[in-house]
Amino acid sequence: MDNVKEEILKELEELNNQSLINSHILYNQSNTIETINNSLVSVEKEVKISKWYLNLINATFGKVYKTFHNPIIVDKYRNTKDSLCLYFGKGLGGKGLDSGGPNNQRLDSGGLEGSKGQINDTIYSKIREIKDINKTVSKELDNHINKLDELDLTLTHCQFGISNNITKIEKML
Repeated sequence: MDNVKEEILKELEELNNQSLINSHILYNQSNTIETINNSLVSVEKEVKISKWYLNLINATFGKVYKTFHNPIIVDKYRNTKDSLCLYFGKGLGGKGLDSGGPNNQRLDSGGLEGSKGQINDTIYSKIREIKDINKTVSKELDNHINKLDELDLTLTHCQFGISNNITKIEKML
């Protein structure tokens, strides 16, 4: 029976290591998404500023337009890195852990019972840690999906603004 528990413990350790590797990959993807977001925000700002300058040029070198309009100031977007909740190499501490409830009962081969030895406790703690890592990864994946939707919308606005600016330049020429 102890050999089976030791095999389970080895498998859980491998699963835990793979979960941590997946979290590192997700963290790197978060950094990439953040870099893309910063670049896209910069492009969007430049498109809006160029539109303002085109309108300025179009209004007889700006005397009329400049008195009625101010340049656009783009708000800074929040940094999604600040909202990351992945922890690497430190474990999950106490964050995201449930306290109480039926999920906190220890599992044994015969059903729900109290802890019956160190191997059972170790197996339970590994399962708990893997569950917490996977919950955190799932939340971060949801954040990625939302951020990618925002990036798609911003990209669409940038493309529309650039095409409008090109049309305006063609009319001016």
